[in-house]
Amino acid sequence: RSDLTAKIMYGTAFRAPSFVEEYNGANPVAVGNPSLMPEKIATIEGGIVWQARHNLQTSLSLFHHEITNIIGTNGTTSYLNAGEQVGNGGEFEMKWEPLSSLKLTGYYAYQKNIDQATKHDSGYAPHHLLYTRADWRFTPEWLVSGQINRVIGRERAYGDPRPPVPNYTSV
Repeated sequence: RSDLTAKIMYGTAFRAPSFVEEYNGANPVAVGNPSLMPEKIATIEGGIVWQARHNLQTSLSLFHHEITNIIGTNGTTSYLNAGEQVGNGGEFEMKWEPLSSLKLTGYYAYQKNIDQATKHDSGYAPHHLLYTRADWRFTPEWLVSGQINRVIGRERAYGDPRPPVPNYTSV
């Protein structure tokens, strides 16, 4: 159909160890390890885009990723390839122009990442993101724009004793 676009993507990538992670010898917290392997990630994503009307487009995408050889310290005094992570998530997005001078966009994203060693949330990445934006061109030379970004459910890594990361909204 001319109003639908479907896609399936697969990709791999790596992050080589930094110079500090491999060769630092003066840090009392963590010294370098020249035998570190690169971190690797493999991702698969599927999505569909629907052009419902000339002024309304929606999209839905789902993904799965696996990260191996994660570089960290894991409580030791040197860097090592300390872990693996598996994650899943998705995103729904909408773009709507109800008037030629007004454009509304927004998305909701969800993700969950599990540390394979602890079987708990990997931490740091928010579970929910909500974003909305409005652009109003009230004259040819002027544009007023506003956006709201809501971040929800950003956990700490398993065993991190600090207090929970609060949810927040930026406007």
